[in-house]
Amino acid sequence: MKVFALLVLFIFSSCSSAPKLAKDEFAIIEINPNKWTAYTKQSLEQLQGIYDLSSILITNKIYIQSRVPPRPFPELTLNTRFAQNPNKLLSLLIHAELYWWERNNREKFDQARLTLSKVYPKLKKNRLTLLLICYLEYEALDHYLGKKDAISTIRLKMKEDRAYPWFYEEVLSQQKRFEKVIEHYNLSPIYDFKIL
Repeated sequence: MKVFALLVLFIFSSCSSAPKLAKDEFAIIEINPNKWTAYTKQSLEQLQGIYDLSSILITNKIYIQSRVPPRPFPELTLNTRFAQNPNKLLSLLIHAELYWWERNNREKFDQARLTLSKVYPKLKKNRLTLLLICYLEYEALDHYLGKKDAISTIRLKMKEDRAYPWFYEEVLSQQKRFEKVIEHYNLSPIYDFKIL
């Protein structure tokens, strides 16, 4: 009976809508190469060497381009703005990859958005998605950097970059609320809540 239960757990934990990528299946491509794209690429490679990023790498290519806004679609493209700040660069990468995670888990995100819409009735669908992405980004940073550095990285983004201040503040002040929603719908690429 124990063997059967373990087999079922293994099968369920193996089922994922987004495949995990090995290091050799991952490419960082510079567009219009310059010293900043090279530096950003080197920083990303160092992050990949330090952390096991396989849980959050959904795309198999990351493009780096100077003087463009970062974007997840149609190809994940990062700019060179955080080349000299590895924690913020990691945060940017995670944030962009999470939009691919959301695309691959649309039904679960729809359910989570519906739950959150009861708490935030004035927020539109894309803003509810942003709340979930911001929380998952914080959760991943906590996993990789630890709570203190995760919070300081988020606060730095809010202060220096004015990146989604209300959303990040809400995530930091209402962590338990978001954690419950993420766990309930098994939305974390970092943690597999099915086996809890």
